This record gives sequence, C-alpha cells and structure tokens, in this order.
Amino acid sequence: MLMLSIALLSGCEATKKQMTNMGIATPQLTTDLAKNLGVTEAQATGGVGAMLQQATEKLSAADFDTVRKSVPGIDQYLQASQQSLGGAKLSDIGGLPGAFKKLGLKPEMVAQFKPYVLDYVGKYSPSARSTLAAALP
Repeated sequence: MLMLSIALLSGCEATKKQMTNMGIATPQLTTDLAKNLGVTEAQATGGVGAMLQQATEKLSAADFDTVRKSVPGIDQYLQASQQSLGGAKLSDIGGLPGAFKKLGLKPEMVAQFKPYVLDYVGKYSPSARSTLAAALP
C-alpha cells in the first residue's frame, strides 16, 4: 500500500511538472485564448509559444533575454512550442503561419493571437511589449 501511495504521489508530481512545462503556469493567457478564439488550450499554448519562438529568431539575444526576464511563463510557452513543433525552426516550416497550421490552427489566426500575447507581455513590461511587437508580423 505504501509503495502504491509513493507511486501515485510521484505521478502527481510528474503531471504537475508536465503541466508547468506546457505553459499552464500562466493559465490566464491560455484560458483567454481558448475561450475567446475557440481553440483548445494545447493550441493556445502552442500558438503563444510559436509567437515567442518567432521573437527568439528575429530579435537579438540580448533583446529577447530582456523580454524573457521581464515576463513570467515565457520559458514554459517556448518549451511547449518546441514540443508541438518537433524542435523545428519557424523558418523551416513556413514561419508563424506554418507553425499555426501544424497546430491545427488557421494561419490567419496569427493576427488574432497577437494582441493577446502583446497585452500579456505588456502587463509585466511595456518596453518588453514594444520589443516583442517589433518581432511579430
């Protein structure tokens, strides 16, 4: 019985860690996107991650590091993006529209995600919002 309890607790911790890695540490952005745009939470998380991945590919390392340090949850969204896109660079899959297609989203939804992502970042750092906006289409 004790071994079963330990196994279950380990499973709970693993699930909690996996949820954190999938961007659920910042659920409001994911929840808002899912609710308001009619996408799944996994698609919302992947889409946000893809947009942030776009920033890593377009911004200098120093500029993106400033954004990363200013806004909580970015690393989890990036990890989710890497997992859902199989580690591919956006340039290899047709940019953000290609990433959204791979997530089962219409490419034109990039424009619908953008204000949510920028508002989220802007809550923490208006300068990070401006930096990120420059990297997004």
